[in-house]
Amino acid sequence: SFSNNLFNSPDEDIYEFDFARMNWYPPFSLLYLACQINRFKALHTNSNIIVINHERHYYAAHMAFFKAFGVDWGNSTLNNAGNDNHLPITDIETREIIEKTMSSHYEAGDIIERKSEDLAKILVRQDQGHLFKTLSYSIREMIRNCYEHSHTDRIQICAQYWPGQHRVEIGICDTGVGIRSGL
Repeated sequence: SFSNNLFNSPDEDIYEFDFARMNWYPPFSLLYLACQINRFKALHTNSNIIVINHERHYYAAHMAFFKAFGVDWGNSTLNNAGNDNHLPITDIETREIIEKTMSSHYEAGDIIERKSEDLAKILVRQDQGHLFKTLSYSIREMIRNCYEHSHTDRIQICAQYWPGQHRVEIGICDTGVGIRSGL
């Protein structure tokens, strides 16, 4: 409801985002909210955006939530490796993919495939087998579609595995032109 109400806000010179009442959110929710705040910021470039009461949210900071929309708190979204159980919000910049393809023997598909395999490994807890290959392929197609059709400058991904709950979650988000315009 926050992101829906966000875009109904009247034009102002200053917007204050107060995270005092923020609870714990899983990775996809953090990623989605960060993408929505970035969209909002892009629509209000002449406004001052202030963020307060965010310092006590260590999981969100660890998952690079605040850095994902430009607040200098927590882990970076660039080259953030994570570990076997999680991948913090990580930027895949389209400019970087283009530069790597021009300056090396890598193709865009190779770079996207590595990121897809990172996410699939967290989901299936291994880096081989039919399920790993199927999920890696599916994730690669989602990221590739963002890269090829959304006209965005970055794609953001994240993942988390909770061993005690045998639960996993991934997120893939871009703030491109949207599916309808992409078609």
